[in-house]
Amino acid sequence: SHSHSHSHSHSHSHNDDPETKFGITSFVYTRRRPFHPDRLKAVIKMLPIKSSSSSGKEGWVIPGVAAGSREQSDNPMRNILRSKGFVWLSTYHRVALFWSHAGQFFDLKDFGMYWAATPLKFWPKSQDELKEIISDFGSKECEWGDRRQEIVFIGVDMQKEKIEALLDDCLLTDEEMELYRESASEFPDLVTVDWSAEPPRPRLRK
Repeated sequence: SHSHSHSHSHSHSHNDDPETKFGITSFVYTRRRPFHPDRLKAVIKMLPIKSSSSSGKEGWVIPGVAAGSREQSDNPMRNILRSKGFVWLSTYHRVALFWSHAGQFFDLKDFGMYWAATPLKFWPKSQDELKEIISDFGSKECEWGDRRQEIVFIGVDMQKEKIEALLDDCLLTDEEMELYRESASEFPDLVTVDWSAEPPRPRLRK
């Protein structure tokens, strides 16, 4: 499945909690619309990274960022320490990308086919795994299967609203979505979810 879950147990005292001590917080950015590659690239350049020359995606090499620009007080991305998750890029309709950033390192690479684009015979049979995948499809209102933005951000004194606004500006506009929908119609999804079933289950798209 393309989803992930975390469970943490805390045995240390509250005073030692890094969230209290250093102001470290986290949030998850989730949207059901693809990013425009050029606008996203501009935002990635705002991260406190040196380069991503080892990035697995051709054309996603982010040039070295001068140390001075990382300190700009009006750059809300500067306080992000780590971020990771799944990216839906308009130029990769059938393939999910994985965003990985830690310290000065950044990478964006293929994660694998979206489940909606994967033949049903390759889906797992385990009910637990199916339940997890189907949760990635959101709800019957979601037009695009398990495609989504789902990026976890961890940082110090982060400006969540400003970070979200920057990323929202990278999403396709309504006009761009019409073009995307037209282009995507040439590669129809193979699987959808039967929401009337209990529990909901995958079925071949008609």
